[in-house]
Amino acid sequence: MSETPDAQARQRTFGTWVKAHTADLLRYASARVKEKAVAEDLVQLTFVAAWETMDRFAGDSSPRTWLFAILKHKLADHYRRVYREGKPVSGIDLSNDEEPGRYFSTNGHWEGTHAPADAAAFDDE
Repeated sequence: MSETPDAQARQRTFGTWVKAHTADLLRYASARVKEKAVAEDLVQLTFVAAWETMDRFAGDSSPRTWLFAILKHKLADHYRRVYREGKPVSGIDLSNDEEPGRYFSTNGHWEGTHAPADAAAFDDE
């Protein structure tokens, strides 16, 4: 079964969008998530969503603007999921960040070597 001219045109248009905008979308996503693989997944999800809803693209904005809007929603979904699952976004283990006596004494002053060079200026406040 061959594809209709409309389906072929849709595929060509979409292929043009992928070629034209992947690098910019990936750069944008990479600046907002710490892992390259996550950024790549978010861009792929953006294109999947765009393909599935391409018939609703009215052309009121450029395809680039539309794709970036989809990516921003995918990023928001990603961070909502990360927040719900309680994963650290920075990749830094903060499990003992609040360890008693690690940086401050019980009276709120810096402990030993953790004190900044000018910490004494703040001790009298």
